[in-house]
Amino acid sequence: MFTNKVDVMMFGLKWFFIVYILTIFFGVAYVFAENEIDINAVGDNAEFNLTQTGDGNQIDINVCHFSGQTPSDYCSTVGDQSERSDITITQTGNNNEAEVFVWFKNSDDNDVTITQTTSGGFVRVWTNEDDKDITVTQNSDSNVNLYMYGVNITATVSQSGANGHYAQLYTKNNGTNNTMTLTQSSSSASDGRITMNKNVDNAVVTATQSGSGAHDLDVLIKKKEDASNLTITQTGSGSHTADITVENGSGGAQTYTLLQQGSTNQSVTVSFTCNTAGGCSASLTQGS
Repeated sequence: MFTNKVDVMMFGLKWFFIVYILTIFFGVAYVFAENEIDINAVGDNAEFNLTQTGDGNQIDINVCHFSGQTPSDYCSTVGDQSERSDITITQTGNNNEAEVFVWFKNSDDNDVTITQTTSGGFVRVWTNEDDKDITVTQNSDSNVNLYMYGVNITATVSQSGANGHYAQLYTKNNGTNNTMTLTQSSSSASDGRITMNKNVDNAVVTATQSGSGAHDLDVLIKKKEDASNLTITQTGSGSHTADITVENGSGGAQTYTLLQQGSTNQSVTVSFTCNTAGGCSASLTQGS
């Protein structure tokens, strides 16, 4: 059993950081197992490209920018403005973990991309940045938790393969123009949770669950004003359960579409509060 650990603390205005863990002894390449990368960084224009191969690996990235302090899991929201923090993580193997914490006073135009192949992947991302693209791709038996505070966020989660999936996508505080897309496909159970909490404008939520496993989806949208669109599709031979709550303040037209298809039990609970002059449109289809 080989084990590698990389600890990095970085301070400055611009970084470009690449890690690929693969070691060669006597002409033979050995892929390390249970590797760990811990990065604490303060500054602007961060770019990280991290690759791990093997089982049981872990990556923790903590990027913050505020005056005169070392970053921590609870960064102060009072500090300097920062720009760009692009993070790309690729993990190949079983039971790998990736955690990303990005917290700035004011920041925009940032991307986080995490890819985990094989099975047992775990991802957690915390961010308060605007204009961010977050993309997570996982294989079987996977778990992802995204906590997003900001506007103009596009979050895309794709989970495929056997042994089931769990995904939680959570946005809070003035979530204007946020787009959440969740795709789950498995022969085992898939569980999805999408919450857009507090002052949600122009929300777009698309959730698709397919495969022979059971599907369970909970969606909560707390509206303020302007149009929102919600599209949910559950297909396959497994049972389907959807619980949808939309609280609408006032503003543009709302569109809600739910499709459940399959040969087994299908259940949906819907709660819509529509107080908009533009009206609300709801479509529900169940069948084999």
